[in-house]
Amino acid sequence: MCKQDKKTLSAVFVLALVLRFGFLLAVGDRTRAAEMYDAVDYQAIADNLLAGRGFVGADGLPTEIRAPVYPLFLAGVNRVFGRGDAPVKSIQIILSSASVVLIMLIAGIIFGSRVALLSGSLMAAYPPLILYSALKLGESLFTFLMCGLCYLFVKAVDEERNVYFYFAGAVQGAACLVRSTLALLPLFLFVYIVFSRSTKTFLKGFIVYFLISTSIVLVWTVRNYRVFDRFIPITVGSGQLLWLSAQDDKWDGDRFVIISPVREYKDLANIPMRDWDGEVSKRAIKSAAAHPLRYAKSLGKNFVTLWTLPVGKVMLEQYSKELAEAYKLVHIALMLLALYGILLSVKNTPSIMPVLLFLIYLSVMHTIYVAVPRYRLPFEPFVLIFLAKAVTETLKNIRARLAPAG
Repeated sequence: MCKQDKKTLSAVFVLALVLRFGFLLAVGDRTRAAEMYDAVDYQAIADNLLAGRGFVGADGLPTEIRAPVYPLFLAGVNRVFGRGDAPVKSIQIILSSASVVLIMLIAGIIFGSRVALLSGSLMAAYPPLILYSALKLGESLFTFLMCGLCYLFVKAVDEERNVYFYFAGAVQGAACLVRSTLALLPLFLFVYIVFSRSTKTFLKGFIVYFLISTSIVLVWTVRNYRVFDRFIPITVGSGQLLWLSAQDDKWDGDRFVIISPVREYKDLANIPMRDWDGEVSKRAIKSAAAHPLRYAKSLGKNFVTLWTLPVGKVMLEQYSKELAEAYKLVHIALMLLALYGILLSVKNTPSIMPVLLFLIYLSVMHTIYVAVPRYRLPFEPFVLIFLAKAVTETLKNIRARLAPAG
């Protein structure tokens, strides 16, 4: 986006702030039911950090199922502003609004100011992002880091400057320590760089990016090894998710059901997850190889669910099933329109690839490692860019057809 558009960036940022703070004031403490046990667990870790007891959960024991950055974020906010939800949610709202600005910058570089303005406006008013900015969960922080990471990638490609990859390495490392599912992104980026027209230019930048991000993650890996005496890169749980991806009863309608692999592997009962998670991964892969057609069918269902189930539908069903179904239909229509936007953008392949890379990564990882819809939410700002592109081009074509001849 051009420098003279700072007023536009500021205006959309303020719009996002107003909508998010307005929602927070309107709902008050009624969001706690949606936060469930995750928020309680994060806060317990933050409290223990502030009390000097280290990275331990409510039970007083070291935890291997939570990545460190969001609890550290909570601890930092609590240290400065005191313990309470309002300061945390206020800062999350600021981060969420800043993410809107980053998306506008990304869209501006790729498609120009009109698509940038519409992308930012859509994101500012996007209900799921507004909702999660008011929840004491890691989505707003992770979304901000994801948008920042994508912006750095886009700048690197646009200007062919490796320096942006260096900063991206730091952001990548921090983002991985919010949510471990981002850990394999460098592999996808490497494939893109190998086949890009600027391989020689970007290869050095990629290597430094990878080393910086890996070094940051390695700090936590060393902690896990010292505490648990085993190799745990960030968190455990990937084995369970890999196993879950092939289970036909993991969904009760549109509600995700967490099932333990212990129901199938009785020999793992009464053993901590960190001791059996890797073994479950091996068994799940072996089962997939033995039944490839059945596994492929499960992955197909996962992919469809990933893109057709909107964030917040299950919450909305508590008030109105009819409204929740209408919401789902609108979501599917928007996803199809965004797909049309991607097809319209094929001629800009080098420019759009950093953004498209995130959506490809999401599709692959959360098809194989099945996840609830809110894990898709930090990637949806990139969908909105292509949605804005589709709307902008459609309106442009309509105006051209309605314009008087000659």
